[in-house]
Amino acid sequence: MTDAPHPPASDDDDAASAAEGVAETAPVVELVDPAAVRRAPRFRAFLWTGALVGLVLGLVVGLIVFPSHDRGWTLAIFVTELAAAGVLIGAVVAVLLDRRSLRAR
Repeated sequence: MTDAPHPPASDDDDAASAAEGVAETAPVVELVDPAAVRRAPRFRAFLWTGALVGLVLGLVVGLIVFPSHDRGWTLAIFVTELAAAGVLIGAVVAVLLDRRSLRAR
């Protein structure tokens, strides 16, 4: 190794090295077709929303509608069943919206 200082790089060297790695550039307007944008739903968001709505609904049903001496099992059953139903309903809604976005194209 030498401790000799290297000469500073000029702006022309930087531009030449940058141009080597980049192919021909084109304006964005020529590359992007705004009519091709598809607004598809995000399935994960629909599934989580359905699960949370089902969970809250299960708590309400378990606590208010069916009060019993064994609230723990009642809550567990209603929360589990309604959260699963919420996930299923959220998935169905997401699939229907996805098909609708395909039809609109």
